Amino acid sequence: MNLTKIHIWDLPEDLVYVDLNPDFKRQIFLFAKKSGNWKELSETLNISYTNLHGILYESKKIKLKVLRRLSKITKINKSEIERNINLISLRDNGGVKFANAIINPKFPFDFNTIDGARIIASLFFDGGIDSDLYPHYRNENIELRRKVYESYVNLFGEFRARFTNYKDREQI
Repeated sequence: MNLTKIHIWDLPEDLVYVDLNPDFKRQIFLFAKKSGNWKELSETLNISYTNLHGILYESKKIKLKVLRRLSKITKINKSEIERNINLISLRDNGGVKFANAIINPKFPFDFNTIDGARIIASLFFDGGIDSDLYPHYRNENIELRRKVYESYVNLFGEFRARFTNYKDREQI
């Protein structure tokens, strides 16, 4: 694994969920189904038929482990799949599509940049990662908070951050 550039396939397959561009999602699942039926595909992917239906028709996110199986079945290039990811999160979020998610992620995540260095430093010195694996950053300097936020967006893609007041400090 290249430690400066992180691809979707480098992330933990049991923790990460994705969604794909709708046309690509439809194509990859139809291709995987081939001459079989949806029930057989759900068994091949080792997911319930209900879960497969949710992925196809209800915008349910796809666990990275399932996406990896789809990649093997279809033999579609992993970089093409990565280009068609339009959302990544650590949870399925119970159907709340954009909750705690990166929208239109910029794979591969390249940490060998000024933005990458700023993100790593922000986590080490004024932030961290909580027990639910959510990063946070806190600093009194508004300009530093803005730069850190912009670095996250530049490196990862759009996301919705929650800003919370803690007396004289803001936390991202």
